Amino acid sequence: MEFDQANQMLEEFDYFAHQVLTGGDVHPDGTHGLVDMKTLEAIYEAASTDRRVHIS
Repeated sequence: MEFDQANQMLEEFDYFAHQVLTGGDVHPDGTHGLVDMKTLEAIYEAASTDRRVHIS
């Protein structure tokens, strides 16, 4: 498969700048980032304890 090459960081920065300049909401938001962090913490805990960790 072939895909057009894209600079992902440039795309991210352009999107963010556009949302800030036009007053739009930025997605993903801080809530999404918090879920990501809780998930990563659960992964590390599960790996060190060899047990399933529930995310609240």
